[in-house]
Amino acid sequence: MLKRLVLFVLTLVAFGAFGLVATQPVQAQAFYGSNWTGEYFGNPNFTPPVSFTQVDAQINFNFGAAGPTNAAAPGFPVDNFSVRWTGTQQIPASGNYQFTVVREDDVRVTVNGVVLINFLNQDLSGSGPVSGTLALSAGTATIVVEYIARTGNASVIFYYQLVTGNPTSPGVYFTPTTTLTASRTPLPYIP
Repeated sequence: MLKRLVLFVLTLVAFGAFGLVATQPVQAQAFYGSNWTGEYFGNPNFTPPVSFTQVDAQINFNFGAAGPTNAAAPGFPVDNFSVRWTGTQQIPASGNYQFTVVREDDVRVTVNGVVLINFLNQDLSGSGPVSGTLALSAGTATIVVEYIARTGNASVIFYYQLVTGNPTSPGVYFTPTTTLTASRTPLPYIP
């Protein structure tokens, strides 16, 4: 009986049955925040007065060549405008967070008073990502995203994710990057 058990274990190892365990890391899900207060300015300098204010569910806009629209601000410019989004966002776990903006044109991101991303005075011909990392404690963080559209197309997407810290904390979600599949290999005959 012991001989059969030893042969069975050796067979499992030889045929890779223990290879079903994923060795690649999991990737954290991105957080987009919610309830962003957007102040829309009809100029590229955030100069008052504000043309209109609205609550945006996420900072995820592809204005194209048209620019933002709001019934409260007819005739809002399609070029050379600025938007300041402010939000108190939930930080689900302590750790290092990467903040990323995919944008066309200028952007500045401030987290709890720390300027983390500062790409101003750029008139890009296409969208591109910029990011920065900051250590945060679980709780809330005040995040300000300032965006300036110059000429041509305009787009901005903002998100953040936990890159190091306590990945098992409640509220942190992970998406596996590896799909596990089992193979059926017949076991050898044991006399």
